[in-house]
Amino acid sequence: MFSDPAAALKDSSIHVNAKMHIDGTCRTNYSGTTACYGLVIGNKLIMANVGDSRAILGRRGRWNRMEAMDLTVDHKPEDPEERVRIEYSGGAVAQQEYDPGQFEGPFRVFRAGTSAPGLAMSRSLGDLEAEKVGVIPDADTSTWEFKRGDELLLIASDGLWEVRPGPVANTHV
Repeated sequence: MFSDPAAALKDSSIHVNAKMHIDGTCRTNYSGTTACYGLVIGNKLIMANVGDSRAILGRRGRWNRMEAMDLTVDHKPEDPEERVRIEYSGGAVAQQEYDPGQFEGPFRVFRAGTSAPGLAMSRSLGDLEAEKVGVIPDADTSTWEFKRGDELLLIASDGLWEVRPGPVANTHV
């Protein structure tokens, strides 16, 4: 059925992005999403991602400890290859300036000389304004072979990965 599953996954991100623009799924020009998805074929896992949603594989390792293996790489604007494309397209990569000279938070994509769109990733689906300054909907793919000890596949958005844990309450009664 699939002669090139990785290519099919890549094509799907381009197709979804175009469909979002055509059918009005994105009701504003400043709206987009990330995506992380995959296919299991036999003992192989083919993963694709756009943006900063991420997949990890939990594998039992030495001494029966669970080890996390990154299956995808976040698309961040400060990454050299991503930054070059953005700047070549008329974008700028910088941290948000909240007070004059006070830069904080993650690096973001801006239209040069403006404070928009301010996207904290270099790839996205559906964001028309960000696309004008080099943010692309192209997925990266990776292929993994399941091995003994693989027990968990976790796919989540940056809402999980970028949370800073707070103090843990004492639950002893």
